[in-house]
Amino acid sequence: SKMYFSPKTRLGKISVISILLFFFFLIIMLIIMKVQVPAENKTFLSNLWLFVPVALMVISGISSLATGIISMSHKGERSFLVYLSTFIGLILLWFLIGKMISPN
Repeated sequence: SKMYFSPKTRLGKISVISILLFFFFLIIMLIIMKVQVPAENKTFLSNLWLFVPVALMVISGISSLATGIISMSHKGERSFLVYLSTFIGLILLWFLIGKMISPN
């Protein structure tokens, strides 16, 4: 089982693209936070401009984790980029679970 740098399976490629989308939406969120006038009375969920990129970040991060795990376990993916994107997705999931357990 040789280790490759880039993914060889379709799911592996989807995993890497998903984590790239995660970072793309992260950058968009940071730009919106920089540009937007802070409103004290707004909650995070009522602020659609922030909620949408964050929701897309969560979706792309979790899908990167899921497709990465499936590509490695069922399709035999042995790619550094897939390992990396799956690991980042795992860290995101760990962070999300932590936020749900202790939301401060």
